[in-house]
Amino acid sequence: MRAWAATRVAECDEVGHALTAAASAAQAGRSELGARVAAAVERTRRAEQRALQGRRVEAPGRLAGAVAHDFNNLVGVFSNSAHLMRRQTPALPEAQAQRFEVVLSDIVMPGAMDGATLTRALRRRWPLLPVVLTSGHSTRTPPAGQFLALHKPCSQAELVAALPQAMAPAT
Repeated sequence: MRAWAATRVAECDEVGHALTAAASAAQAGRSELGARVAAAVERTRRAEQRALQGRRVEAPGRLAGAVAHDFNNLVGVFSNSAHLMRRQTPALPEAQAQRFEVVLSDIVMPGAMDGATLTRALRRRWPLLPVVLTSGHSTRTPPAGQFLALHKPCSQAELVAALPQAMAPAT
């Protein structure tokens, strides 16, 4: 009976050691899991901060793009209005029919031709034609001295001040 009791005590000791080892492993696993969860939470927080910063940076760009788009639409309205007025005007002699007071164009335009190319073509036909070019792109600025340039977005006062300046006779 003693052998049986000794075996049982040894088995109980083994089970106790196994339970102690399992409890230690579970505690270590909980600690590791807690550390992994904390790291994942921190990564998520940083990603959310980067996304928020990206939205903050993107918002002024979208606003500037919307303003530039609206300005281009306004220029299109002026252009179309001038075209319609010309079509509705009774036949005039060629010299009067082709007379422009000033050309206002954006440097970046849809299609293959940009504003600088358009105004150069107009200047070949009308060398003294006053030109005001606008640009919201720092890399697409008109050549110095060839045209009066406004950087977008520009105020109405800047535009109003630029037109007489562009139309003033060259000295």
